[in-house]
Amino acid sequence: MEGTAFLIVLLGLAIGSFLNAVIYRLDQIDTLLTERSRCPRCKKKLSWWELIPILSYLLLRGKCYGCKKPISIQYPLVEITTALFFYLTYVYFGLTVHAAFLVFMGCLLLVTAFYDLNRLLVPYETLVPAIVVGASYWITRALLNTTTTRAAAGLDLLLTYGLGALVGAAALGALVLLGRRRWMGEGDVVVALAMGLFVGFPAIIVALFSAFVLGSLASTFLIAFKSAKMKDAIPFAPFLVLGTFIALFWADPIIHWYVTLTF
Repeated sequence: MEGTAFLIVLLGLAIGSFLNAVIYRLDQIDTLLTERSRCPRCKKKLSWWELIPILSYLLLRGKCYGCKKPISIQYPLVEITTALFFYLTYVYFGLTVHAAFLVFMGCLLLVTAFYDLNRLLVPYETLVPAIVVGASYWITRALLNTTTTRAAAGLDLLLTYGLGALVGAAALGALVLLGRRRWMGEGDVVVALAMGLFVGFPAIIVALFSAFVLGSLASTFLIAFKSAKMKDAIPFAPFLVLGTFIALFWADPIIHWYVTLTF
């Protein structure tokens, strides 16, 4: 791995560690920069060496140094996922302003996914900023295209990402209405709106399709191994976000494969 890519991965691990704190303290966000991290069980303040991404988890063998209770696997999982996302964004988009936008949006979506996984609740504290930043970014990009030729490109950007947001929200909104909120909630509609601003159209179709396939497979697995029942609520935001990341990096080859297979 080249030096820059290695630094990007390290940055991703560090940001992932910070995102863990955000996920845990999102309801008390004002304490994020004023209070040190603690063990959620014994409330022991964590030392610096207990906060090293991945390494601390391995050295502690997945247990709190104070109370010896298990540390949630979520912590290294968030750090690894964030690092991988940072690396792929760098590989596909380089060190650009657009890559910075994607990283910011991706971090908000990751917090959304893991918060929903923990609490079966979609946090608007992350989705509203994602929608505002996403819409502002594409409008600004369009307005910067001032020449006649570039204006057409700017309009194309607005149509691509505006349509992506519309299709995403409309698709899940229809399912909410048809299922009378039994299949999913309004929060998932807002997630889909943010997804559309993140990947645009037609990539949003790949994102939604991937989310439903992965969600169905996971639900079937949980039910088969009696970890869940048919009536149990299963968080859908994690699958929506995973589908979004798949679409961001691989929508074009997936669409090409599907069109080739079909026609």
